[in-house]
Amino acid sequence: MHTAQVSAILLNFLREEIKKTGLTRAVLGLSGGVDSAVVCALAAQALPPENVFAFCLPYRTSHPESAAHARLCAETCGVSYQVMAITPQIDAYFDALDAEASALRRGNKMARERMTILYDHSAKLGGLVLGTS
Repeated sequence: MHTAQVSAILLNFLREEIKKTGLTRAVLGLSGGVDSAVVCALAAQALPPENVFAFCLPYRTSHPESAAHARLCAETCGVSYQVMAITPQIDAYFDALDAEASALRRGNKMARERMTILYDHSAKLGGLVLGTS
């Protein structure tokens, strides 16, 4: 199968899945990595780019270059882009419950916090959350 065929299949899949929900917009997390950049680019091709909303959700230890890459991807794809740091809510949670929590627990909490933000914005904006899996 050629790249163009794979791309056409993925774009059709995205359009159909969004259409099934009755929505016309998409919401996604844009980390600055390859996987979220691919989802962003596909969403911007499947929908009008103005119907795609990308959120960069860094924690205080996130590499600044990641946010720069995310911004570049959003600008290149022509989608809406917003940065919302998750540091306050993550630190408040662990400061109150377990300041010695492992990196695994912190990472799990960060992933869940990012998804709650995306789902909240999907409800606000009327868009389907797109993931990378």
